[in-house]
Amino acid sequence: MTLLLLISVAFAQDVVPPLEDLVPDTPSWTTARKRMYTLYEGRPTTLYCGCAYNEKVPDLASCGMEGQESFRWGRTEAEHIVPISAIGITRPCWEEGGRAHCLKEDPVFKAAHNDLHNLAPSVGQLNAYRGNKSFGIVAEEPREYGSCDFEVDEETDRVEPRPAVRGDAARVYFYMEWMYGLTISEGQRRLLMHWHQTDPVDAAEVALDVAIEERQGNSNPFVR
Repeated sequence: MTLLLLISVAFAQDVVPPLEDLVPDTPSWTTARKRMYTLYEGRPTTLYCGCAYNEKVPDLASCGMEGQESFRWGRTEAEHIVPISAIGITRPCWEEGGRAHCLKEDPVFKAAHNDLHNLAPSVGQLNAYRGNKSFGIVAEEPREYGSCDFEVDEETDRVEPRPAVRGDAARVYFYMEWMYGLTISEGQRRLLMHWHQTDPVDAAEVALDVAIEERQGNSNPFVR
């Protein structure tokens, strides 16, 4: 049963279906990662720094980050734009056993974990630096990663992505709230709304959303 049909039935019968009946039918994590890379075949660039990559190997010179030596600088990874822990803490399974337990026991968490709308390629080391930090403003714009406009503040536990993807990230946050019950604070919401307004939807984002809908069966309503 499709999402729209379930909602129609719910309104007609004045019954709210359980969340697990409303979430998209996402694949396994292994399949989701493979599908993510196919989504970016036409424009293989990483999320945070716009690095070109080939066969999952980033060209660090293409984004001003050459000279890095850690092995995770030499590979791309599937990044959760909304940290999966932010969804996990809304689910009872998280306290019972964390990610592994939730993936096994909770279909809502599994759907959120593998949702293509929340995945994007990232240079592995930047994925590690981001961790489960929230998006926010990092004061004084320190540039620790070559010319890439991506800042990390360990004291405030925040990361600030480059302006070209801030709106994209905001709309993913709104989608994850709408679909899975992500908790967004009022301060965070104001910032994300600002990013949504100053970095509006463009043709590339629409094309990505269309491709995700073809593979996963649902669109992000904050994109189109």
